[in-house]
Amino acid sequence: MKVRVQTACLASAGLAIFTLVVVELTACTSSSTSNSSTQAPVKDNYTPINSTINSNINSNANLAPRPAIFEDEVLAAQANHHTNTEVTCTLPVKRMLPQDNKGEKHEKFILQMSNGSTILVAHNISRAPFVPISEGDLVTVHGEYIWNRKGGVIHWTHLSDTPKHPSGYIDFAGQRYQ
Repeated sequence: MKVRVQTACLASAGLAIFTLVVVELTACTSSSTSNSSTQAPVKDNYTPINSTINSNINSNANLAPRPAIFEDEVLAAQANHHTNTEVTCTLPVKRMLPQDNKGEKHEKFILQMSNGSTILVAHNISRAPFVPISEGDLVTVHGEYIWNRKGGVIHWTHLSDTPKHPSGYIDFAGQRYQ
């Protein structure tokens, strides 16, 4: 049996930081091994978020971390048909879509909500680094939500180029991509 442990630090609007450990079990014919995933190299537009854990965690051991899935802001935005609303969510990737290369390039993927609906994420990779995610990965996305009949779109997941619009980000595997 092969065990892969992946550690990711997740944050929502800077209010809570905790560590999530995802364990994937797969059968294999060789002997049991334990492998830790390696992090991507840190670049100027990546922010390692592991370094903020020790300085930001409250020492009170009775504090329980938020659940791994966080979707309250998006559920409310969907229910009220909001547009141009800042949201943060932590959800599994349901499906990777082909990259959009028209104009500014976008990495596109679908997030699965617990209510059965889905959300498209359009991450501008002309302004932010590509996020090395796959179907089934848990990601935290902060950006601008736009409602549509299919469930909505989250975009502006990169550093803002204007003071009139807040920056967004995607957190995955201990890295912040913006």
